[in-house]
Amino acid sequence: MKKKLLTLALAFALCLSLVIPAFAAQTYTPSWLEKGVTLEENGIVRFPDAPTERGVKHIQELIECKKAGYEAYIFFVIQMKDVLFMEPNDRTHPAFGEALRKAAKEGVGIFARDCLVKPDELTIDQEVEVRL
Repeated sequence: MKKKLLTLALAFALCLSLVIPAFAAQTYTPSWLEKGVTLEENGIVRFPDAPTERGVKHIQELIECKKAGYEAYIFFVIQMKDVLFMEPNDRTHPAFGEALRKAAKEGVGIFARDCLVKPDELTIDQEVEVRL
């Protein structure tokens, strides 16, 4: 199990280097937040699947990091394939959607990737459109 978790961590780090090439060139520490997405409806994936005040707080902290001059990113790991796009779940938690849209306006990078899922493996794969 530890080996599989390490493989996932390495895949995640590699994915970040592919999705956000600026990481390698920066001389300061980027700030990022990763969220796992499992809620899917008719090919549309949404986050969160339940209200998350903690998630809103994390987004607000990333906005502050960006304002302080750091790079800031939110990375949604969609734990499935064959999705159309990802969007905030405004029905479940409107404040999260509002915070995510504010973060985008403030320059926080927002990315999503789907995954190849096997019984004992999760591999981050292709970029998925994020609609705010």
